[in-house]
Amino acid sequence: RKAAEKELSILTQITKNDTDGKKYGIRVLEHSEFRNHVVFVFESLSMNLRETLKKFGKHVGINVSAVRLYAKQLLIALRHISDQRIVHADIKLDNILVSEDLKQVTICDFGSAFRETDTDNDVPPYLQSRFYRAPEVMLGLTYDRHVDLWSVATCLYELFTGYVMFPGKSNNEMLRLHMDVKGRFSNK
Repeated sequence: RKAAEKELSILTQITKNDTDGKKYGIRVLEHSEFRNHVVFVFESLSMNLRETLKKFGKHVGINVSAVRLYAKQLLIALRHISDQRIVHADIKLDNILVSEDLKQVTICDFGSAFRETDTDNDVPPYLQSRFYRAPEVMLGLTYDRHVDLWSVATCLYELFTGYVMFPGKSNNEMLRLHMDVKGRFSNK
C-alpha cells in the first residue's frame, strides 16, 4: 500500500505538471480503492515498444524515422520528470507505451520511481532491469536521474538494431561488455 501511495503521488505530480499532455508521461486520470487495493485509471494505450519491435522489426530494428520520433518524445519525457527531480529507475521497452497510430510513446510504470529529494528512499540493490542498468548502479556508486538517460539510450539502440545493446547474464558480464565497447574503467 505504501508503494502504491508513493507511485500515486509521483504520477499525480507528473500529470499535474503537464496540463496540456505534451510531456509523454503516463497520465493518471482517476484513482480509487477496491478491497483495500489502490486502483489507477490511465489513458488507454494497448501496446508497448517491446511488442512494437517484435511485430515490426524483430532482429532488424524499426524504421529510423520512427526511432528518431520516439527518441525526441522520450527525451522530452525525461526532461519533464528530471525537472521535478524524479528518477523513473525502470525504463525499458516494456515500460514505454505506444499510441494506436504508432506516432506517440508514453513512459509508464512508475512503481520503482523515487524523488531525489525524498529522505526515505528504499532503493533496491538491483535498481533498473539488467539490460538497461547504468554502470554506476552496477558498480554501487552514487547515482541520480541520469541513470534514466542511460536506459533510454539502450532502448533506442535496441529499437534501431533489433538487438539488446549489452546482453550480459550478470552485472559483471554487463560491465565486461561495457569495457569491450569503451575500454577499461579508470582507476578513479
